[in-house]
Amino acid sequence: MRWATLIPAALLSATLHAQWPVLPADSAVDLTTRWNHWIHAEGALDLHSGTIDNGLAMGLWQGGMLDRDLRARQSARMDDRNAAGYLLHARLTWTGAPGLLGWEHWRPLISVAHREVLGARFPRDLFELAFFGNAPHVERTMHAGPAAHLRMNYQSVGWGVRSARSASFVRIDVVKGQSFSASDVVRADLFTAADGRRIDLGIQGELVQSDTAGSDLGRFNGMGAALAGLWAGSGAWGDRRMEWHVGVNDLGVVKWTDRSLHLSKDTAITYEGFAVANVLALDDVFINEDRLMDTLGLHQRSGDHLTLLPFHARASGAVHWNSSWTVALAADLVHLPGYAPQFTLSGARTLGERAQVGVSAVQGGFGGVRVGAAVRMRVGQHLLIHLATPSLIGLVSERAHGYGARLGITYGW
Repeated sequence: MRWATLIPAALLSATLHAQWPVLPADSAVDLTTRWNHWIHAEGALDLHSGTIDNGLAMGLWQGGMLDRDLRARQSARMDDRNAAGYLLHARLTWTGAPGLLGWEHWRPLISVAHREVLGARFPRDLFELAFFGNAPHVERTMHAGPAAHLRMNYQSVGWGVRSARSASFVRIDVVKGQSFSASDVVRADLFTAADGRRIDLGIQGELVQSDTAGSDLGRFNGMGAALAGLWAGSGAWGDRRMEWHVGVNDLGVVKWTDRSLHLSKDTAITYEGFAVANVLALDDVFINEDRLMDTLGLHQRSGDHLTLLPFHARASGAVHWNSSWTVALAADLVHLPGYAPQFTLSGARTLGERAQVGVSAVQGGFGGVRVGAAVRMRVGQHLLIHLATPSLIGLVSERAHGYGARLGITYGW
């Protein structure tokens, strides 16, 4: 089950600038400026769609039977253009003391990560075809395209430096590709005759996937490299202090092995069944996979494949309204099908010297508006805990469009 992956991942780490309510740095709460070393562990899941509600999304995630009423209710909400996806991250980072190679203003860092991502865009007819088949749509052409998806699992280990004066850093990662699949369907039209004896299919698109012989965590189905970095600055907005950040994560490529599979089609097919000359000749009755693939022209070819990683870019700005309140605006973009620019408006309040709380409104991503919350707490002089969700309603309602949670733990000395 997917939960077997989610639970340990939630105890590790996401990106250093993830898509969550913005809680600004606070030296009194964070204590990072006083620590020579710290270890940061973080894990996050963000499952989101503008049209698919949590009941169906979690049913697909966990597997099993999906109630017909649930599928029908979901179908009624579909648009001509829909999007869905999830981002599951895990990262563990060590940051060392200033003075790397004699540079007193730079700290060394080492980071390991695991990521699983999925992004998809699709029309309503593709949902209908997948969950109800073509029978309810006889004598009608179903338009199952344009559509696209990308799903990728990969791990990385990186080395870099971080500024001792700000949150700025740069890191170079070596990436191990675990599994990958992507499709881009320009056109997919399906017509079913009333008597069911003829099906006309016109399709133009391609499918690429990594070696299907194995995709477990230990598999090396691809290798690559990536760059991550964050540029932080500060200034004034009137008589108020202002901070801004611009960053990118996983900006790189992976070359998948020559065992990867590629299928490209631009054709029209009319299917009128298989003719059987002799019902007693069992070899002609049972259609094997190779014969069916030949008939439909769906043979794949193998070869290596180079693809961009689903990089994440972010820009944010925060204004410290007074000693307690901070207002922030952030823009995120993830290189995934169906993902639109996401904007987050946040407000945060510092509570004494040990805690911060924040709320946010999020628009974009895979669609819809969400309301989130975050809290950061310091325990003693060495432990910092960060909890957040991009969708408060999604935690308690199956009708909501979005579910997510993040846990971060920092230990410094």
